Amino acid sequence: MNLTIDIGNTSAKAAVFDGETMVFAGRLDADFGKQLAEVASHYLPQMCAVSNVAGHREDVAKALAQLPCEVVELTWESPVETFGLSHIPQGLGADRLAAVLGATALMPNVPLLVIDAGTCLTYDYIAPSGHYLGGNISPGLSLRLRAMHEHTALLPLIPLQGEAPLMGEDTDTALRSGVVNGACFEIEGFLKADRQQRGDVQAFFAGADALPFSAEVRPFLHMEPRLVGIGLNRFINEPIIYDR
Repeated sequence: MNLTIDIGNTSAKAAVFDGETMVFAGRLDADFGKQLAEVASHYLPQMCAVSNVAGHREDVAKALAQLPCEVVELTWESPVETFGLSHIPQGLGADRLAAVLGATALMPNVPLLVIDAGTCLTYDYIAPSGHYLGGNISPGLSLRLRAMHEHTALLPLIPLQGEAPLMGEDTDTALRSGVVNGACFEIEGFLKADRQQRGDVQAFFAGADALPFSAEVRPFLHMEPRLVGIGLNRFINEPIIYDR
């Protein structure tokens, strides 16, 4: 069993893999140390891989030190050339690198665009050779809602979940529609522009939130919320190809 831990700015997520099969996935937000210890005692992992973009946390460091297995951390300095990746830029977020590792395992040797919707929306462009070409960052969905609330006098902070019609019918739906549909159009725009430049690009979307993507892009936009976990699991294992 392998344990993977994805520590983001908003939440921390754990997954357990038996080979390439995910047998557990859950969040570790309420009490990181206690929840992590419970997962480890139940599944008895032999290895653990961590990506952390939230900076040092004493409770996290203590909980990881108490795991009954070896813990390795993925960073932009990790030797990912073993997996066919090259030209990883200095400071690339570990979660983004893990998602790229996952995407290139699921679909090797093709031009890829890897999209992750977390606190921020991130885009990573990969050549068929595994050469990292570059990437983009924009505000995530919840961050957009919070920014409009915090930087205006009257706009409320609304939940992301709810109706998002193409045309808002009141303040709440106008805000949500602007964020949800705006993010959807942004993603589709980047993907279409990339396909015009690089041909038959395939994209992975690692966001947990469902977005109303058009039928035009669905054939080459693959929904995979497990992508970071798959990449971290691959970092532990040999560079094998995962079955879809």
